[in-house]
Amino acid sequence: KAAYVYYVSPKQVDVLTPVDTATGPVNVVVTNNGLVSGTASVTMNAYSPAFFLLKDGKSIAALHANGGVVGATTLYVNQSTPAQPGETIALFGTGFGVTNPAIADGQIVTTPSPVVTLPTVTFGGVTAQVTYGALVGAGVYQFNVVVPASLPNADTVVSAQIGTATSAANTIITVHN
Repeated sequence: KAAYVYYVSPKQVDVLTPVDTATGPVNVVVTNNGLVSGTASVTMNAYSPAFFLLKDGKSIAALHANGGVVGATTLYVNQSTPAQPGETIALFGTGFGVTNPAIADGQIVTTPSPVVTLPTVTFGGVTAQVTYGALVGAGVYQFNVVVPASLPNADTVVSAQIGTATSAANTIITVHN
């Protein structure tokens, strides 16, 4: 099945995989101007959750309800502010599975398409309420999450679990009252 090229550099090709519920080993081949790469075998999973990160490589790409960037005040000077306990913020990531209605292969996302299954999101091991989840762009999912009220002022580890897959354990949201 054809994949949809999203980004190309001299050392990297990023693609959006075809919409498919199949799982297990799949072969990947890149073809360009008649040249064909070697075959690489990869595992196709129903879920492969990951949050997009900001410039520090550990802060999750997130927004306040007013559109401001969630992060330490030093991350983007005069542009980012910590999340507050009890606040609803939007987290952005990829690999969170199928939507309803389903998106067709190669379709441009013009209207958010809700995820079939919401992930479980935790802040420092405390489960957060996920109030919304949808595919909002090509390979981009948005989850509106209520920051747990019991959190201390700190860089707090945040993870998402969906099915048996869990996002990286070293991503954070800065929380401060």
